[in-house]
Amino acid sequence: LVALVAAGLVLALVSTQSAVASKKTAMRSYIVADAGQVSTEGKDPSLFIGSVDDESTGWSFGGGWRGTDYLAIELLYVDLGDTEFDGSFNFMGTFFSDRGTIEVSGIEAAVLGVLPVSDSVSLYGRAGAFVWDVEENEIFAGAPESRSVSGASPVFGAGAEFLTDRPVTIRVEWKRVTDVGEEEETGEGDIDFLKAGITIRFENMRRAQRN
Repeated sequence: LVALVAAGLVLALVSTQSAVASKKTAMRSYIVADAGQVSTEGKDPSLFIGSVDDESTGWSFGGGWRGTDYLAIELLYVDLGDTEFDGSFNFMGTFFSDRGTIEVSGIEAAVLGVLPVSDSVSLYGRAGAFVWDVEENEIFAGAPESRSVSGASPVFGAGAEFLTDRPVTIRVEWKRVTDVGEEEETGEGDIDFLKAGITIRFENMRRAQRN
């Protein structure tokens, strides 16, 4: 999955560079920073009984490249917060006390398809891959335990961006990462990320400095 996405990103980059060269315009690079609410799926009720705080705060930071008005690619570091739980876990038919936290973070590579609505508003869709690390720290039956797993999952989403005063753009976006974690180790589920943030385009900054 990661290899396919990487190949797609390379192809997208080459195609956007070609389009830019034909139009004699420079590729626009930018940085992205955002934060918002993360919602995760709860633990399997057949295995865990108790309270699960499945909402937390997440954030991401990275860079992007946009060669046309309709296509961009992004590479981000994403922290999806932590899930806290406190209850009892069913181990071989017997419930034992279990409390702890699960933290998720990783690297996202994605392609954005952009639809300009006006000079100041655009809509966009996101598709890519999220290479994640999941770390669980718990106290199970009175004994501390920790485990970590890693993998890759599809990510998709949609959002809107609003041009304010150049070179800053405001973004609002929802995205979902599917099947994060391993069922037998940390549990597995989907994660939703509703966020707001900004992008800063370097091309416009250079133009402003020249002006």
